[in-house]
Amino acid sequence: MYTFKGTLLVRKIFGKYGEFAIGSIQTPIGEFSVKQSELDEYEEGTYEGRFVISRIQTVSGGFGSNKLILESRATLDTIHIDEIDEAPVEVITEADPITEDIDVDFDKVEASAKSNSNSKEDLQNLFNEQEIATIEQGEQVTLDPTSDRGIFRQQQNYLKSNNWKFNMQEQAWYLPLL
Repeated sequence: MYTFKGTLLVRKIFGKYGEFAIGSIQTPIGEFSVKQSELDEYEEGTYEGRFVISRIQTVSGGFGSNKLILESRATLDTIHIDEIDEAPVEVITEADPITEDIDVDFDKVEASAKSNSNSKEDLQNLFNEQEIATIEQGEQVTLDPTSDRGIFRQQQNYLKSNNWKFNMQEQAWYLPLL
């Protein structure tokens, strides 16, 4: 694992299965794409900070104009945000990373993106007992980004639809005071 100072650019895209985020990170050794579920919690913008990269790989991005497109992708282990600039970023069409995960129930993810549900049943289906207790008490909630991407996105959709906000520096969800 290597730690670099750099800039993370997060873009939000609305796809068939709801809103998702992709990113690119600029470091002293190069620019890499980032397609991790953790980015779905971040607002669109530019973030200065320190990033721990656990893996860099080259993946095929497909074909275009008689060319093979290759992408250098970084896997971020830890994100430490120093400065935030939530200015709008350029709109780019990109495939939803959730489609790379074969274990996702796409119908449930799509339904959660379209609903504003706050039922007890949804709460129990999406969260464990400890998370449910924390949510019911209105305390800060930290989601597990290593869980199934579909569940992770449904959890975010549930929290967003119930007025929870994501604090990027603490990497946790909180219920704003009215």
